[in-house]
Amino acid sequence: MHVRGRHAYRGRTQRGGALAGHLIVAEQYGDPIPEPSGLEAIQRDPEVDEVARILVRAERPGKAKRINIMMDEALIEAIDRIASNRSGFLSDAARMAIAARRETVTR
Repeated sequence: MHVRGRHAYRGRTQRGGALAGHLIVAEQYGDPIPEPSGLEAIQRDPEVDEVARILVRAERPGKAKRINIMMDEALIEAIDRIASNRSGFLSDAARMAIAARRETVTR
């Protein structure tokens, strides 16, 4: 993935979210997810003025597991009004919350 912008930190956070989303969609469509590669495995493009290379954290999607949780009834109704898939919505929300908390820890 290529990032363009003035701030390397912003590019790192944007790429982390993009990579996580790509992995989720790839898993949903049954596309193979390659093993992570090191920076040395990525060839340089002679037409690009490279400023930095960064590692981006992403979780490989796992197998779905049924769980039983308690949640405020009004919150469930609000989710159902905007989402066609409650489990998918809650999974996406959990991923976003985890990513946001990781970002506050690494700052």
